[in-house]
Amino acid sequence: MHRCWHISELRHKIFESLGEHGEDPNIELSRLAVTCREFHVDAVDLLWEVQYGVDNLLKCLPPTTWKIHDGRFIIVSRLMKENWDRVLYYSSKIKYFSDEPRSPKALILDVSVFKSICLRVSLDLSPVPLLPNLRALECHTSSPLFLYLPSLVGSDFLGIDSEIPLTDSTWWFPNWPKLASCCHALEVLTIHNDDNEGNRGSPEERRRRQEWASCFILTLDCANLRSISVGDVTREAYSYISHLKNLEVMRIRRLPDDKSCLDDVALPALRKLWLEQSDSASITILLDHLRAESLDFVRLSAIQINIPLESTPGEFITKILSCCSSLCTTVDIRVDADSAALQSAGMNPLLELSNLKMLHLSYPTIEGIDDAFVERMASAWPNLIELWINSKTFIQKILPRIEGASGPDNLPKMAVLSIYLCKNIQYLVYPTGILQYIAHMDATGTIDIPVQDTHSPPIRNLLKSFNAGHSPIGDPAQVAIFLLNVFPKLSTIECSLPRKDQNKIKWSVNTVVSAFCIIDLSELDNG
Repeated sequence: MHRCWHISELRHKIFESLGEHGEDPNIELSRLAVTCREFHVDAVDLLWEVQYGVDNLLKCLPPTTWKIHDGRFIIVSRLMKENWDRVLYYSSKIKYFSDEPRSPKALILDVSVFKSICLRVSLDLSPVPLLPNLRALECHTSSPLFLYLPSLVGSDFLGIDSEIPLTDSTWWFPNWPKLASCCHALEVLTIHNDDNEGNRGSPEERRRRQEWASCFILTLDCANLRSISVGDVTREAYSYISHLKNLEVMRIRRLPDDKSCLDDVALPALRKLWLEQSDSASITILLDHLRAESLDFVRLSAIQINIPLESTPGEFITKILSCCSSLCTTVDIRVDADSAALQSAGMNPLLELSNLKMLHLSYPTIEGIDDAFVERMASAWPNLIELWINSKTFIQKILPRIEGASGPDNLPKMAVLSIYLCKNIQYLVYPTGILQYIAHMDATGTIDIPVQDTHSPPIRNLLKSFNAGHSPIGDPAQVAIFLLNVFPKLSTIECSLPRKDQNKIKWSVNTVVSAFCIIDLSELDNG
């Protein structure tokens, strides 16, 4: 409650609830008591709703049972069942839990200590789960806590093999008991495998983490799960995931190698599909068993197109889009360098998605996209705000350069023209030409400009590259106006310098303008 007094809006609300002076001299005190009690409940719920790690929960144990020494949490006396009453009171308010502490000052918890605590939870408190109202769970296979998460979210934990060596390098967890979890409210599950973030560890360790994560999924009550994000999973875990009736979002790093399990899919509620590092044959089998026109979001990364199975990449795109609804807002398809060329005809189905807001199409070769096709792109996607067409041939072979321009630094006119056609673009990526200067412009209006020549002002080099009236723009004032006209939502220019630390320098548009000259912003309305 004391924190509320430091928030002006809440403090005003408290005094407002006290009302006018009444005849009863104790009426104000009575109202204050009710108000404080109401704010206390709300504040407690809010403070406990999201928890990273178990530090705060453990500190709810009686102070005589634990101590902190050199930043390390230590249990100093045997924990009894009644010691957990306060812990359970607050843990029931947790809706989001992560096993990775956010604070750099998080307590160091010995694995052996945590193992002891988990055994106490599972044996002393059974069948009471520690997190009965959990809505979202985020966990990491590299976290020491991941070993014991079942005892935190399950109710029928039979104990942990005491012979398992308690080291951070222990990945094998034999005879992990199947849990009858009480987390019936769980809706979002995210499991981070280290091989999603840099392929750390040996192949054997990654295999064990895969089995570990898969076993954990199989132990949970996922009946109400709406979203799952996981790395590699076993055939059994995938079969379990692919029959979740309420699942709306499925993100899997790689589909199982055993394609026989891909034929048995029942995901009637699926709206978003995100697959990484899978081959087109496996994806095609999966798409054949999804409900037609059901997806609003498709993201397929690092896909290998198998030409013997798909006659053209265009047919593969058509297969993907057959599962997309008319309300689809996101299409992200990235294939590897060995895939065949994509013809413009293969992109025609994309033009039917009138509600598209984000398109990321990464192919090694895209052919046949001319000025007319770009104009059709702009008219087909009036709500498009993020465009990323990444292909070595997209600009080099197809898009003409400005007449009279010379040198590699001049931008293709279609790269600029397409910006004008798609008025709402906030994030733009091109692979060649313009990509030398504009790597990306994100939704906050940031342009990332890799700078090649560190001896000249990077902004000046960028802006001199644009052409107007068949002549280079040299005046910084003209260039600044040009930038603001082309990118009306631009707020920041971000430049990457070729340094070892890969740091980036950012300028606001106003800073760039004032650095070159003083511009009357009213002139922008007149072009």
